[in-house]
This record gives sequence, C-alpha cells and structure tokens, in this order.
Amino acid sequence: MVGMATHSENLTGVRKKLWYLINDEDAKTILETIIEKMNEAGDNSKRLKKLYDNARTLIPDNSKYEEKYWVAAYILHRNSAKLKNLLDELKQINREIKKLHKYLDDLDRKSKKRRLNYLEFEYMYGISLENLYELQYSKKALLEDMGRIVKNLIV
Repeated sequence: MVGMATHSENLTGVRKKLWYLINDEDAKTILETIIEKMNEAGDNSKRLKKLYDNARTLIPDNSKYEEKYWVAAYILHRNSAKLKNLLDELKQINREIKKLHKYLDDLDRKSKKRRLNYLEFEYMYGISLENLYELQYSKKALLEDMGRIVKNLIV
C-alpha cells in the first residue's frame, strides 16, 4: 500500500514538472524543436514509440495540451542533464534580446522627443540592431544544436 502511494506521488511530481515545462516560455521554444524532430522521425522510430508509451501514463485525462507537447516535455525532462546548459544559454539569449528590444524602444522614444540628434540615434540604433541580429543568429544556432541532440535521442 505504501509503495502505491509513493508511486502515485512520484507520478504526480513528474506530471507537475512536465506541466511547468510546457508552460515555461523559454522551454516552449525547445519543446517546439523537439516536436519538429519528432515529426521528422515519424512513425518509424522505435525509440520514439517507446517514449510515447512512457509519456502517456503521465498525461492527465483532462489536459488542454496535445499529446505531442507532453511527450516533448517528457523527453526534455528525461534528458535535462544533457540539455540543461543549452536551456540556460537559451534563457540568457532571450533575456538579452528582451533587453535590446527595450533599449531600442527607449532610443526610438528619445529620438521622437528630440533628446538625441539624428547621428547619435543612427549610430546607437545601428549598433543595437547589429547586436540583436547576432543574438538572433546565436539563438538559431543553439536551437539547431538542440535539434541535433534531440534527433539522436528519439531516432
């Protein structure tokens, strides 16, 4: 009886972790990458079929999320040690992108209020846009790396 209660508590704990992953904005990007790789693998991957079978026991009956999101969260959760550094790096890049967007908006407001002359604005805006493009490129490369790792996990 105690063993069943412990199993139920473990199941609930893992289910909560998966739910948090599905609802985490930074993790959502990774989940979508995992789902993309799952779709590429198709029905031919025995490993993916086994992951689906294992994840199904964790999906609540009244879930508003599609099964593939739960399976992707399960894959991410099971392989969090391998993907943790990449996830942390992705979160950092997303924070930097948000900061740059805020800075660009601030520059735009200042230029409209004539607090910056045109040359200052062009210079600062140009450098900031270049940094933004570099961050977006880094994010894309990071997601491609993640995609390769995930593909190896499910194929």
